[in-house]
Amino acid sequence: MNNEKHQEKVERESTEEFCKRLGIMINVARRTIVLADASKPGHSAFAQIAPLERIDTLVTDEQPPWDLAQALKEARVELIVAPEE
Repeated sequence: MNNEKHQEKVERESTEEFCKRLGIMINVARRTIVLADASKPGHSAFAQIAPLERIDTLVTDEQPPWDLAQALKEARVELIVAPEE
């Protein structure tokens, strides 16, 4: 395995382990607040950390697309839009 492939494998495994640990922390947390700029919600990612139902509050800088806003509402996630000044 060349050095570049090895580095990619290490980074992927590190990301997977980080996501697992973060998921465990969310599962035992009393409250989960996600801070994500508008480019994050609604995009596919390498790993899902938690379902919407485990999130209490989403803070973002723009109103999310309609379908995501509906999903947040159905999951009873508080939405806080804090636009840049």
